[in-house]
Amino acid sequence: HAREKGLVFFGAVFDEGAADLLDEHVELFKIASYEMTHLPLLRHVAAKGKPVILSTGTAHLAEVQRSVQAFLATGNAELALLQCTARYPTPIEDLNVRALVTLREAFDLPTGLSDHSRDPVLGPMTAVALGATIIEKHFTLSNRLPGPDHAFAVEPDELALLVRRVREVEAALGDGRKEVLEVEQELRSFSRRYLFTTRSVRAGEPFTRDNVAALRRGVLDAGLEPEHFERVLSARATRDLPAESPITEEDLA
Repeated sequence: HAREKGLVFFGAVFDEGAADLLDEHVELFKIASYEMTHLPLLRHVAAKGKPVILSTGTAHLAEVQRSVQAFLATGNAELALLQCTARYPTPIEDLNVRALVTLREAFDLPTGLSDHSRDPVLGPMTAVALGATIIEKHFTLSNRLPGPDHAFAVEPDELALLVRRVREVEAALGDGRKEVLEVEQELRSFSRRYLFTTRSVRAGEPFTRDNVAALRRGVLDAGLEPEHFERVLSARATRDLPAESPITEEDLA
């Protein structure tokens, strides 16, 4: 059913037998925080050669390092780490989302957030803004269902909101290149400042601060940019210029 819906089906394993049972049915494995230091289990799962998502709740960085080293030593490099706070629900101030950056920089592995807070969007949005590529969130049909996890899990409408907000953050992050965007072109042309005469200037008359200013272009033709202001002030006009004329190279003598 998951595959029919375009979803990747996988499961968390808590012992070697469960990993063996699931192996032929899943494309990847999840290992929970409390199993993170179970190095024999990590090695057993890693040896299957499939991607593994490892949560790191309740762990020091040194413990994460030992687990990562044990996993990678099997020859399987497909490991992702989740920042996780093992408190249910997790208070917002204890999410420590920045730790996923620490994990990524320490191990050069994909990182994400296992979010147990009740807020459906704050943790995921923050994590994605910091470079997370995986978001884990408990899901339920109703917070009123019995059981330990339902009360803080997201309901269907909240999951839909979470996905929308994450996609919006991804869109807002952009590609990181600093360049003039197409949506900026009109105002760049209209609002950038250029050098104009503020009154009429006769041929041979020197340019001064009394007859030149850096003004927004509006619908007028562009002149020299303000970086040339001092050079213009040391020149004379080569021709008669009416007020509000753009000053160009050809106007300088």
